[in-house]
Amino acid sequence: MKASCGLIYLSAGETHASKVNFLIGSRHSIGLIKATQKELIQNIDRSDEALLNKTVPGKDYTFAYLIKGVIDHDIYHLGQLYYLISAAKKANENSGKDD
Repeated sequence: MKASCGLIYLSAGETHASKVNFLIGSRHSIGLIKATQKELIQNIDRSDEALLNKTVPGKDYTFAYLIKGVIDHDIYHLGQLYYLISAAKKANENSGKDD
């Protein structure tokens, strides 16, 4: 199974195990995103609210902008993973059905 531009291509002779490995890898990625979000929230909770309006060193944007960007980025990738997991599950359900 290959993912490219949001599409999944199933290789001829692909096994159920390879689909399962893909799903496990996707869930691992979701776990990593959850862990980084948790760490981000903990760091924000420990910080003074004034930090949000300060400029990130070496950049021309604030910490508030940076944090929003990290959250938006993670949401985008979670959407990609959900799409790929759903497509892989559907492909697995349809693999054995006659056309």
